[in-house]
Amino acid sequence: MRILVVSDIHTDYIPMRHICNTEHPDLVLDCGDHAEMANWAGLIPHYFVEGNHEPKEVVIDSKDLRHPNKISLGVIYKFFKDNDKLKFAGIGGNYSSKPGNLTVKESDITALRKIPAGSLDVLLLHESPYNVLVSIDNDSDSSHSIKTRLPFKMIDEIERINPKYVFSGHIGFKKDFKEKKVRHITLPEVAKGYGILEINVGEFLYKGKTLRWR
Repeated sequence: MRILVVSDIHTDYIPMRHICNTEHPDLVLDCGDHAEMANWAGLIPHYFVEGNHEPKEVVIDSKDLRHPNKISLGVIYKFFKDNDKLKFAGIGGNYSSKPGNLTVKESDITALRKIPAGSLDVLLLHESPYNVLVSIDNDSDSSHSIKTRLPFKMIDEIERINPKYVFSGHIGFKKDFKEKKVRHITLPEVAKGYGILEINVGEFLYKGKTLRWR
C-alpha cells in the first residue's frame, strides 16, 4: 500500500497533479488549506481535514470526478489493499486566540476522545500542537489562553491514542521528530515537498520528499 501525504495545496494544483501522476499512490491524505476544492488525484481516493484557509463555496460540475472527502470528527477510517490496512482519523483547523469555524475547539478534543487507545495508525491534523507550544514559548504576549490550553489537551489525547504517525502542515516547512513512540511529521507546502507512507505486510515505512516547484 502506498499513501501520499500532503498539506497546504492552496493554489498549487499543477504540482499536486504532478505528484499524483508521478507517485501513483493508492490513497491521498491531506492536512488542509485549499484555495478551491477540486479533483487533483483522478480516481485515487483523497481524504482531507480542513486547514485555516478553505473555500467558502465549492463549485461542482456534473462532469466532475469525485471531489476530495472531508474527514468527519471522531470517525475512524479503514483503508484496505490486499492484506494491508490503514486506520486513520483527523481534526482540522489551527490554534488561535480568536476561535472561528476553522480553528481547533473544545468540541474537537471531545470528538477525539471517542477514538479508543491503540486504534489508529495515522492521525491527520492541520496544525501540530507541538508547533504551537514552540511559538508560544517565543512570544512575550501571555494572553493566548485558548492557544495554551487546547494544545496540551490535544497532546494528552495523542499520547492516549498512540498512533504510529501524526501528520500536520500549516507552518510551511518540514519537521520530523518522535515523542513517546509517536512520530510527528510536519509537511511543507505541497510545492516544496510531500511524504510517502508505504505499508508492506504490516510494516510501515515513511519517506519525506522534496519538490522544488517554486
